[in-house]
Amino acid sequence: MAVQVFNKVSYTILFSIVLLLSLSPSNTQACSLNPVAQIASPTVDEVHYTGEAVLFSGSGSVAMCGTITSYTWRVRNGGFGAWTQVSSSPTYWHTFTQAGTGWQVQLQVHNSVGRIHTRTITGIHVSNAPESQYYLTDHLGSVRAVVNRDGDLLSWSDYYPFGLPMPTRSGNTANAHDMIKFTGYEAEDEGDLGWYHAEARTYDPFIGRFNSVDPHAASYPGNSPYVYAANNPLIYIDPDGRDITIYYDCNDQGKECSEFVFTGDNSGEGRDRGNAFINQFLDAYEYVINSGGGTNMQEAATNRDLNIGLSHYNNRQRGRAINTIPTSSHYDRLNKIVYWIPLAGMETISGVVSPTTVLEHEITHAIEHALDSWGYGDRTQADTEGSAIRAETKTARALGEIGPNQVTRYHHGQGMTVATYGPTSNSVNRNMTYDYYLWLQNVANPARGYGRQLNRFRP
Repeated sequence: MAVQVFNKVSYTILFSIVLLLSLSPSNTQACSLNPVAQIASPTVDEVHYTGEAVLFSGSGSVAMCGTITSYTWRVRNGGFGAWTQVSSSPTYWHTFTQAGTGWQVQLQVHNSVGRIHTRTITGIHVSNAPESQYYLTDHLGSVRAVVNRDGDLLSWSDYYPFGLPMPTRSGNTANAHDMIKFTGYEAEDEGDLGWYHAEARTYDPFIGRFNSVDPHAASYPGNSPYVYAANNPLIYIDPDGRDITIYYDCNDQGKECSEFVFTGDNSGEGRDRGNAFINQFLDAYEYVINSGGGTNMQEAATNRDLNIGLSHYNNRQRGRAINTIPTSSHYDRLNKIVYWIPLAGMETISGVVSPTTVLEHEITHAIEHALDSWGYGDRTQADTEGSAIRAETKTARALGEIGPNQVTRYHHGQGMTVATYGPTSNSVNRNMTYDYYLWLQNVANPARGYGRQLNRFRP
């Protein structure tokens, strides 16, 4: 019985071992999955440039079975050309050599059980690398030619007087997307209308007129609200109105030949002109703004709805050189220009104020005229001078030229022109002041006596 029992147990154990062996599958039979190739890269919506190296990473790929044994990167430009194998690393930097919208990048991943998976990115947009372009303009700011850094001509334009391109003397084929043209306006390329974008309005060079009413029409009652540059496009342009326009380099007939448009933040551009009058104005502007005064000067420079003209007083019409002797700064209502002498200050009942403070006074007149073109002429001198004197007083206090509780004057007649040593100075130059009143008495206004001033400032 013992032997029989032993044998039964032995068979039972043997059967169990055989059964267990028969139920244990091999590793090869269990893992037959393909790997998953993953490409981490910039999206196809991004634009890349020739010469630019772009990173493509396959590090996120999954073996699924075993391990990844190899990576194969291939690229081609267009969907029908031959693939070019370029790398066998998990990550790959590719430098695009040609422009095109059909670039493709492909990653093929192999795992250790011999399975393969391929991932392809299509539609990669590559443009030619951007290059510097240089605009050559004429005296009106119209773009006449565009060249690259090597001097190669990309586009050229000649215009009829009101801005219409001459068809046989203009070309844009090598620079098709360049739309900056007549006086710096942007050409409208939609609708084939041939118009220009001129800030708030559109301009039609075929007829030399704007397509909508001038928002400053009330300031120019003698002109059509649609007219361009007062019908004189060979000399004038139509700016956007957000500026103080400084006229300088006057000729012997007293006409303004050059201009600089000051917007409050382009002092560097103005100083690059190398013009004494512009530099004197910028000295005055920066001095008064930094001191907390010049409210109206700042408004004139930065308010896009204002266009204030500023010029020096051309003494050559009176036989004297500019700035040799100061003349009275003033606002010319007819021409809408502030004439300012950078050496002409003013003696008031509370002390001498600088030419900077005088400029604030005159620009106040110009702003009020610009904002109420029709009603300004009906106002009395006492009314218009009152607001200008208040602005003058505020600036003189900010500059420390008068006391904090003082006023410069109560009416216009309480100011007397004196020469100073510069646009920000309130120190009297006695010799120049004497020459000024001597000239008034002998040349400019001999009928009026200036004996009191001459005796006071006699050297």
